[in-house]
Amino acid sequence: MLVFSDLEEPGIAEEEKIKNQLRAVDKAVEEALIPSIEALANKKAEEGFYTGVRFGARLMAELMTQV
Repeated sequence: MLVFSDLEEPGIAEEEKIKNQLRAVDKAVEEALIPSIEALANKKAEEGFYTGVRFGARLMAELMTQV
């Protein structure tokens, strides 16, 4: 599975913010939350990708009808 978000090595400010916030909770809670947060981030990234693909397909279809 392709990973879009990795809280072990934050790549963006939002990931760094979440990593810092997780330091405030118990280690067991942190370890339990990380997979769920990463899964949510990955799902949102994938949804964004497919939204872009659908937009591109509609745009191409519209342009093809104008030719």
